[in-house]
Amino acid sequence: MNGLYLKLSQFSKSNALFIHLFAFIIPLNPKWLSIGIILIILEQLIRFQFNSFTKIVNELTLKKTYIWFIILYVLHFVGLWNTNNIDFAWMDIGMKSSFIILPLLFIVFPIKLNWIYFRNLFILGSMISILIGLTFSSIKYYETGRLWYFTESYLSYFMHRSYWSAYLLLSYIFIFHDWIIGKLQHLYAFLMLFVLFCAIILAGSKIIVLILLISTIILLIRFFIFTGRWKLGIVIFFISIGILLTLAISLPTVTGRFTSTLQKLTTSKQIDKTSTESTTARILMWETASELIKENFWSGVGTGDIKDELKKRNFKKGNIGVAERNLNAHNQFLNTHLALGITGLFTLIMIFLTSFIFTHQPKFLNRLIIFVLFCSLIVESFLETQAGIIPVTFILCILSINRNDSLNL
Repeated sequence: MNGLYLKLSQFSKSNALFIHLFAFIIPLNPKWLSIGIILIILEQLIRFQFNSFTKIVNELTLKKTYIWFIILYVLHFVGLWNTNNIDFAWMDIGMKSSFIILPLLFIVFPIKLNWIYFRNLFILGSMISILIGLTFSSIKYYETGRLWYFTESYLSYFMHRSYWSAYLLLSYIFIFHDWIIGKLQHLYAFLMLFVLFCAIILAGSKIIVLILLISTIILLIRFFIFTGRWKLGIVIFFISIGILLTLAISLPTVTGRFTSTLQKLTTSKQIDKTSTESTTARILMWETASELIKENFWSGVGTGDIKDELKKRNFKKGNIGVAERNLNAHNQFLNTHLALGITGLFTLIMIFLTSFIFTHQPKFLNRLIIFVLFCSLIVESFLETQAGIIPVTFILCILSINRNDSLNL
């Protein structure tokens, strides 16, 4: 009891109370994120503590991820010069204001983050989000008797399953890493890993499931190196495969999404241009975006015109389904290049490159987190909605600051 009181006392005295609590709401509900940022800013203003001028100047280096986020935000203003749809451009600039607000927050204020509190609250938010999803799915199942209410968007109740799955995967990595270095008991760790593993599979985001399997293999290799316990690692690997196969057999609708994707990627059969099925829609949007990028390689089509240009070209190509839904490129790198030109794409890549190279301790864990976020952008325009913009910016900024890691290396 005294230990718990001491931890709560230390937590309450932190100069980053709302930043720690912000980690809790990321996996829960994207509608709360903007309020969370406002509370973080107010907390720092109330404390009225600022970095020294020298410290601020030292942070203004191209080695820092903060700077590349700020450059990316400025490029959205530059993209106004060849924009016709000014209304959408200003809405987009407003939505992406986190690109400048969060970096400036970490540059100006001396934020001291306790990584233990941060990741534990993030994990807690993830587990509660699963519990909420299972509750609503159970209600639907009780009403209809249909198991598919435990999958996809029915389970991911408050946000798109791709975003939700990515945040669950981060929690999975946090727990797995802590278990490897001996911070979690076997039973406690295995139970949470099992729940998160199943939830990610059931959510049905194909790219996140693939990254989940890759991450599991990477973490198991890390486990082998760190502990030398090869037999236990092999057992865990086969248990993971067993869970995956069990879910695949029990829920053929989930399996069908993956087999359908594989067929579309490997078959030479012509794609249905009227379809809005997720894999088909992505293939069509990638083709259209690539065509427009070739025509607007250097400057892009402008901050506000990207969706208009994609829609216009899709109608011209006969891609009726995706045109009517007015979809974005469904690849953040293509989306940014098309909107802002080659400088936008370069800046986005530099955000992840500087994060990966210059991250602080623990480097293995941080780089695996960055890898997950990077891969998530390949099949989703992750930075075109608040559910992706704020968490990705926030997490990459967090990984760029010196933290109180003395207890968790």
